[in-house]
Amino acid sequence: MRSNRVTARHAPVRGVAVRAVAILSVMVIVACGDLAHTNPYDPVTPVSLAVVGTDTVTASGDTLRFALAATPSLDPGIVNWSVAGPYATWLEDIGGGNFRVSFPQGLEAAPRQITVKGTLVDGRSAQKTIVAYHRASALRLANCWYGYGLDLTYDALGDSTFVCAALVDRRGQPVSTLDPLQVQSRNSAMTRATTKTSTTLDPAGPSAWVAALDTGVTSVVFTRGAFRDSVIVTDRQVLAFLAPFTPCVPQLTLPKDSTVQLVALPNGRDSHNYPLKDTTGLAAAVATTQYTGVYYSFGPTVMSVTPGGRVTGLAPGSAVVVGTFTFRGVRSSYAYCQVYVPYPP
Repeated sequence: MRSNRVTARHAPVRGVAVRAVAILSVMVIVACGDLAHTNPYDPVTPVSLAVVGTDTVTASGDTLRFALAATPSLDPGIVNWSVAGPYATWLEDIGGGNFRVSFPQGLEAAPRQITVKGTLVDGRSAQKTIVAYHRASALRLANCWYGYGLDLTYDALGDSTFVCAALVDRRGQPVSTLDPLQVQSRNSAMTRATTKTSTTLDPAGPSAWVAALDTGVTSVVFTRGAFRDSVIVTDRQVLAFLAPFTPCVPQLTLPKDSTVQLVALPNGRDSHNYPLKDTTGLAAAVATTQYTGVYYSFGPTVMSVTPGGRVTGLAPGSAVVVGTFTFRGVRSSYAYCQVYVPYPP
């Protein structure tokens, strides 16, 4: 009887043990089945990747910055970046998802697509397509000869300049476009403005010829597409020389031992030989002319010259008499006369 009581007391324990073994078996079976992958760093975990950054680039010299965004969030660590497409060379990889833009010259500006791709070390990747469109933001005028600067202040009628009209982006880099150039002088009787080349893909842009016709101040307007600029033109005449002294027309033959008085006349000319339109003060200035002899072919023995302009032939040969005076604050040699002392027959 005593042993029976002991057996009855331990019987429930065996039942609990059996149930525990059964539960453990079920847990093992479940653990060995397919569980959902939720760790974003696990390569087989579904993660949504996206490239974030610039959608459109419009200027040379810009720096584009891209990054990988993930859902659920993770630190992407090292990302390998690449670009693809016919125009991929326009983006220079400078590291860390950064690219420097360089638009080529000579290719007409138009929207073009470039694919940017970021790849994780485990092979997962994402990409986006950006639009590269070299867009003009201003019209820049420059002297075609120098490639920069523009000063249309002329010192003589007939002076002229070739003006290049380039479209540039917001960083000042030339944009290749076939937008034609149109020019208009505000006073065509004073300044002529004509187109030399109306369309070109040259970075300097098409050009126009601007020339001084008469004295005064006006402006010339340059237009390309939606962009317009103007430049002030100042046409003036600066005295370059006088017509030869009288009686030196075109040269003076002066026999040995003879004397002649040279006279400078106020018939001023600019550097293109156009008569000065404004001769105010010229006659008074010419009256103060100082005469000297220069460029002797046989030394100063050919002739003698007084400061007042009396020339005496001394020996056969030739020389030049120069007249110097001050006009409008500038002292210079404005007139000359070639003197020839003939050899005896």
